[in-house]
Amino acid sequence: MTRSGGGRLGKPLAFVISPQPWAGLQVSKHHYARALAARDWRVVFIDPPAELGKPGRIEQTATEVSGIFRLRYQTFFPYRLKFHARPLFDLLMWRQAKRLVQAAGRPNLVWDFDNAYQFRDFGPYRVYSRLVQPAWRRLDRSGWRLTSEDSPRDLHQAIDGKLDTRWTTLRPQAPGMAVRLDLGRLESVRGIILKLGASLRDYPRDLRVLASADGESWLEPQTRWSAELYWAGTRLFQMRGDQVVYTFPSFPCRYLKLEQRGADPTFYWSIHELEVIAGQPVSRPNQQQGRPSLPRRSFRG
Repeated sequence: MTRSGGGRLGKPLAFVISPQPWAGLQVSKHHYARALAARDWRVVFIDPPAELGKPGRIEQTATEVSGIFRLRYQTFFPYRLKFHARPLFDLLMWRQAKRLVQAAGRPNLVWDFDNAYQFRDFGPYRVYSRLVQPAWRRLDRSGWRLTSEDSPRDLHQAIDGKLDTRWTTLRPQAPGMAVRLDLGRLESVRGIILKLGASLRDYPRDLRVLASADGESWLEPQTRWSAELYWAGTRLFQMRGDQVVYTFPSFPCRYLKLEQRGADPTFYWSIHELEVIAGQPVSRPNQQQGRPSLPRRSFRG
């Protein structure tokens, strides 16, 4: 998936490039197009190449769904080159793609389901299939202790090093659910990683991260989350990948509290593995340092 450009008519423009045509059996690509249109996107659903009676012909028509347009095209060159001269075919398909952009507009979002990656380069667009994650250092989990009022007996499964086990609330997510982590010692922390294993839909809907040096005075660092998108059924931009990462400025603490503020009528909150991202080295209390300070607002509780 790539993002760039700008749509026409004041709405963001999305290309959904499908190996199945719009007409006929409705599959996942059709659901994604409908979900985008429901969120006020202008969607151009691009059918696979077809015989339209004239090389280079492009037809764009409105569908029965408001906001979705079907684009049919015949390549301006013999399509059989795909099987006999692939390098030449790839070059010509790049030019074909530019023609489609000229006909339909420059998209903000390109979602390519074509396994041949015929549209892998749209001039100003480039699709990357390999992403690089930061090389974070994880804290040693020895001596950690988790507590929670939800399923307390299974908490150890969130830090047992096994991705196929999990801690879960065993009930749909609701505000106030919380997990408290005692690191056993003062550590420099800059984030947490929640691994979801097979429970991809059990990510926390709205997580608040709190930190404390003594377990009594708590502060809320300025937190940012990141994750890969995960698509399931017709739910678009609702799911995340197999882990969610929360990062914040590095600071020393011993206790972390993960507090759920969101809700979901169906799905539980599950953690298959909890990891803590190490920050800058912290001075120990016996080094005659002052009380460690934490960023952001504080309160007791």
